[in-house]
Amino acid sequence: MSSGSKEVTLDSLLVDPSTKVDVSVAYIMVWLSLSEGRLMDAQRPILARYLKNDTQTGQYAELIYKSLRQSFQHLVIACENLRKHLNHAEQLFLVEQAIKLINAKPHVSEADIHILTFLADLFDIDHRVLQDAYKTETRRILKAPGDPSSVDWWENSVPKKALGIEEIVKRFNAESLTADDARQVLGVAKDVTQEELKLAYRKRAQQYHPDRNDPTKVDAAVASTMFVLVKQAYEVLRG
Repeated sequence: MSSGSKEVTLDSLLVDPSTKVDVSVAYIMVWLSLSEGRLMDAQRPILARYLKNDTQTGQYAELIYKSLRQSFQHLVIACENLRKHLNHAEQLFLVEQAIKLINAKPHVSEADIHILTFLADLFDIDHRVLQDAYKTETRRILKAPGDPSSVDWWENSVPKKALGIEEIVKRFNAESLTADDARQVLGVAKDVTQEELKLAYRKRAQQYHPDRNDPTKVDAAVASTMFVLVKQAYEVLRG
């Protein structure tokens, strides 16, 4: 990509005084939004605030996506920029925005918890302050990050690869859902709390409710079947 005759790179954006803070903020938010490998629809409006088309950040957003697929070199630079050039209030605000981005997902993953904890440590934010900010936004307690070196962590905390709605509708039957099937329908992990389960159910039920579904995005029959699956999945898991 070039601006005039000079090629613009992420390396230059992250050191240019006029762009390095905005691009670093966008980098962190994109990293967080892709913590599980894909962007959730509910996260797009929040992320769009940091990737507006009328800003340099937006024009060079593709460079951020490409960088995240290749290495962590630019992530390290972005973190260092924000640690040095944001004041404490701005750093806390960024963490609060990160929490909003996470809360837009049906399930808070271990990766999300680790990233939030990392950001708090990066900015020297007391974990009690992080906990308060998380509870204010989500009305839930932020779980302590798990230990990825533990076998139990891999078995209980990592959700299976997310399935698309068409695959879910094709694969599962509401009358014979197992607990494992139900978790895939709702997009939650094995160690999901009842509070997280209820939130995931509400978001998906609203998304695929026949009266709310946009047939130009999801076929009406598919959405109706998904809505029934979501209701039954909640019944299976809520105990």
